[in-house]
Amino acid sequence: MSLKDSFIKGASKKSINVKDSEKLFSLIEKFANYGFNKSHAAAYAVITFYTAYLKAHFPLEFYCQLLNNSTNDTDKIFSIMNEISLMKIDIIPPDVNFSSYKFIIKDNKILYSLSAIKGVGIESMKELVSERNINGSFNSIADFNKRLSQSILNKKQIEKLILANAFNSIYPNRNILIANLEEILKKMNSNSLFENELDDSQFLNNNLSIELDDIKSEFESYGFLFSTRKQTDLLSKINNSNFAELTSEKIEFKNSFYFYVIKVQYKTTKNGKRYILLTVINESGKFDLRLFDDEVDASLFQANFVKMGIKSSTKDDFYNQNITDISIHSEKDLLSKITNFTYKDILDLNLEEKDSNFTIKGNNGLIKLSLH
Repeated sequence: MSLKDSFIKGASKKSINVKDSEKLFSLIEKFANYGFNKSHAAAYAVITFYTAYLKAHFPLEFYCQLLNNSTNDTDKIFSIMNEISLMKIDIIPPDVNFSSYKFIIKDNKILYSLSAIKGVGIESMKELVSERNINGSFNSIADFNKRLSQSILNKKQIEKLILANAFNSIYPNRNILIANLEEILKKMNSNSLFENELDDSQFLNNNLSIELDDIKSEFESYGFLFSTRKQTDLLSKINNSNFAELTSEKIEFKNSFYFYVIKVQYKTTKNGKRYILLTVINESGKFDLRLFDDEVDASLFQANFVKMGIKSSTKDDFYNQNITDISIHSEKDLLSKITNFTYKDILDLNLEEKDSNFTIKGNNGLIKLSLH
């Protein structure tokens, strides 16, 4: 007889019905997977206090170290970055002339780690940073090429640095760099004195260019969308309820929310039912939501704003959020839903000419503004 059967049989002798004893056993079984004694709990409490203190009083240092502990976990980095964004802490994108091989703090900002770029490797980034520290900043792609051989950086690593725009300080045009990748590699181990004196206008073929997709480039180099602050700031002005608070407290609700889709995957349940897993963000955080719809093309949602009707419920002690309906919205659609802007909103959202007319809330009332 199994332990569960023995428990249920014993409970029945105590006049406890089978359904209740099964539920009780499942709770005990669940706790047994992560139960510990009082001394363990006390140690956890102390660590929790220290962590909360550091987070409250030294947020830059706290989050910087948290990111360093998550260098190889892109999902965790993205989650931490969302939290950092809500605290209005700036994270500067990686650059071969400014970033380190780990996350560091500079001028009250966090500089993104070079080694956190997918596929570049920490040892190669240590070599890159060491070369820069000893012999100074890289002045050009030709200079970078001369000082770092293929034994340090291979084709894949250079490609990832280009996609992450890590050469921005010396050559900001990624389209030309990616098109010249093969030539860069050919010249990397060259000892020609003539080539060493070339500037980038001569070193690179500026007639070669490949139009890169910004969103795809970010996914390939970071594993997520790095530049999402604009999206979350925009969503914060539209959503009326905090999705993270509602779900964390397991409140039952039926409401609509706006999100930005950063990842789409097809999945299958244990019962063989196919569904779409949407990884989305809004101003309250990052979430994985399931859509059961065999007819929709999931790729349409990728890197788009969506409005979701969501109904949450608790059944058999499981809290679920089900998508009841979903629609795609353009950035301009969302902007039209915001009644009033402040001047700071105009700057923060980096509104373009195509977004044309806005109503701004000024000190002396409402002002109509047209961007040209």
